[in-house]
Amino acid sequence: MNEIAIDDRDPSCVVVTWPARRVGAAELARFGDEVIARLRAREGAPVSVLVDVRRAGPLEAGAIKRAREIDARVCEAGVITRRAIVVPNVIAARVLGLMIAAARPRVPTRAFVDLERARAWLG
Repeated sequence: MNEIAIDDRDPSCVVVTWPARRVGAAELARFGDEVIARLRAREGAPVSVLVDVRRAGPLEAGAIKRAREIDARVCEAGVITRRAIVVPNVIAARVLGLMIAAARPRVPTRAFVDLERARAWLG
């Protein structure tokens, strides 16, 4: 997989899978526009989001700020009920958990190592 993949076939959950390569700000902007368009097409139907970054490459320096902006736009565009982020190991999950707590996101968000536990938490 070379692109950021969005799977929205399940009416209750959108799955986003990050590629195993560096992702830049321009690609993030296109990705954000696509996710927002798909959420708006759901016409306000509640949805959970599962983000799989287990094999993700790093973000380019300028992309980190863009990621925060996109996150805010995505939260405004759709009725996101929960967000689970699946990471490659326990250390990454704990670090991300601290970052999530510090950021206080608008949407309940948790870090997981196990994909099935993440799906179960999302409901």
